[in-house]
Amino acid sequence: MATFYCDSCLNEKTSKAIECEELICEHCVKVHQSRTPHHLVNVDILPTSVLTSNQYCEIHTERILDLFCTQDDMLICRSCMPEKHRNCYSVIKLEDASRNIDDSSMLIATKSELNGIANTIGNLEQERKSTSTKIEDDASFAASKVANLKDRMLKRIDEMEQDLLTEIKDIKRKHLSEINSTTEEIQEMKNKIDYLKQNLKTTGQVGSKSQKFVMIHSLKPKISELQDRLQHILSSTKSVDILFSPTMNILPSEKMGLIQENTIPYTIVHHISNQIQAPIIPKKPPSFIFTKEFNLIDSMISSSVIIQQDMLLVCFFDIPALGVVNEDGMITKMQRLTSKPWNIAIIPNTGKAMVSLAREKSIQYVKIKNLELEKKVSVEEKFPSEIWGIAVRKGRIALGSFGKVYLCNMHLDVLIDLTVGAGMVYYLNFDKSDRLYCVIKDTGEIYRFLKTGKLSFKYILNDYPDIGGIASDKYGNLMITDGKTNSIIEISSEGKKHRQILEGKDGIKNPAALFFNKTFTKLFVLNSDGSVTIFECCQNPQKSQEEFN
Repeated sequence: MATFYCDSCLNEKTSKAIECEELICEHCVKVHQSRTPHHLVNVDILPTSVLTSNQYCEIHTERILDLFCTQDDMLICRSCMPEKHRNCYSVIKLEDASRNIDDSSMLIATKSELNGIANTIGNLEQERKSTSTKIEDDASFAASKVANLKDRMLKRIDEMEQDLLTEIKDIKRKHLSEINSTTEEIQEMKNKIDYLKQNLKTTGQVGSKSQKFVMIHSLKPKISELQDRLQHILSSTKSVDILFSPTMNILPSEKMGLIQENTIPYTIVHHISNQIQAPIIPKKPPSFIFTKEFNLIDSMISSSVIIQQDMLLVCFFDIPALGVVNEDGMITKMQRLTSKPWNIAIIPNTGKAMVSLAREKSIQYVKIKNLELEKKVSVEEKFPSEIWGIAVRKGRIALGSFGKVYLCNMHLDVLIDLTVGAGMVYYLNFDKSDRLYCVIKDTGEIYRFLKTGKLSFKYILNDYPDIGGIASDKYGNLMITDGKTNSIIEISSEGKKHRQILEGKDGIKNPAALFFNKTFTKLFVLNSDGSVTIFECCQNPQKSQEEFN
């Protein structure tokens, strides 16, 4: 451990420091505490790699970042606050915000995953021990029943008794051998989890933010490997009952009774978080069964969302208007707009939606309950081109423009500027893992971005000339409409393969957009002729994942 010297002492760096963040000696700490009470930590318990330097604002370089805007989720200085955060509802001191640094979402998610795996492994280990004891008890009980029956029978059944006991031993030996093998693998995984948790704990305590970030991302493939191994163990593990059922009216040529193996499906389930773990692709892709069709009014439906159960809030592009459509296909409410609406998205937990009025270069806010129009915001000054695509997810708004996707806060301030292909971004979609999809209609390019703005994959559909609306299913597969071929195309979650899943013979009629309901049990296809086609989503045992190949 290196020796640190007091920063405050006038003793020419000869007094050994015992506390930090500011390095001060035992004598000076009393004066320091009397002036300004602080949380002090003995440097002897911290490694030399821990840094305590302040961060300065990139805009106001002379200012320290000592404030935190909870609304925009960012560090700011005291000059930033009146310039860009005057209307933010909650700006707090960094000291107050950092009290919960150990509960930050990314750190919590990683710790949660490791703890989740460790807990499931612990439950699995305990269950294996319990099952092992139960097998021993069941085997002993079955054997005792055999022995009791033997006492009441003639000596001629001794040979049959031995056969049954041998059968019991073989079953016990087989399953105990399987449990021993599983237990060894569990122990190996526990050791690895302990090692990873210790690395994460040490980095979380003493590492810089960059080191924590690198550590967390380096753990992702290891966590994924542990998830796969754990899921394999869970899917192949069964609980076992050993039962003995005596056979009455025994003849000399028959057995004394029957030994039964009663396997029970495993009850422990391990849930994988969507925050840092990509969803598992099902072995059998879903199929879609035509349910019904609504013929509404003579207007193109450009976009729609579900507002409750199967009730839709629809953008009638040609009229222009918004409409509420009930589950029977009846329009129950209608609201005229000043310009043609293209895309609509619900703002979570507000009872409101926002609609892109592309030609007017504005965004209209509306109350969902009664379709009352609220404020209309011009986006002409903030964005150089028209805004068409729009999607909202967890305090973020994604806006699609020509060759650009803008990730904004709820005030439409740009947080991240994403460059995509040379074409208009008409539709955007956030999946369950907060990944953002967009489609360039003119070039057939599909992009997926992570929450950080990093490109996850790019896929090109050259053989479909008029792709448009997009939606992702619960497994991360992407569904895209194609108006020219009257079809719905599915792109695999890894962005490497595609296939046609619905076409004209299935009821598709020049589709413009599509979306799933909240439980992913229904697929709604919006057609250019003003109709809505609904398909039920189900698992088709006749199809295999090989159809993607």
